[in-house]
Amino acid sequence: MRKRVTDEVQVILNTAASINFDDPIREALQINYFGARRILDLAHECKNIIALHHVSTAFANTNTPNNAVIPEDVMPSVIGENWE
Repeated sequence: MRKRVTDEVQVILNTAASINFDDPIREALQINYFGARRILDLAHECKNIIALHHVSTAFANTNTPNNAVIPEDVMPSVIGENWE
């Protein structure tokens, strides 16, 4: 299965994380740091990788009041433009 992934995958979206700030530090590191690191290592093995997109939840919008609505801005795609 890993060979198929490294042979065929072009885009990786990493959205896995624990947002429980009460996790024991070793568990939080395994999930949030080492998990992301393993995804990066996998991306380096992928022969046809175009993009690795990592979504971080670390202290996102901490300056907003509780229950605040944060609008989502969809950015234009760069696929097809001159990127190396």
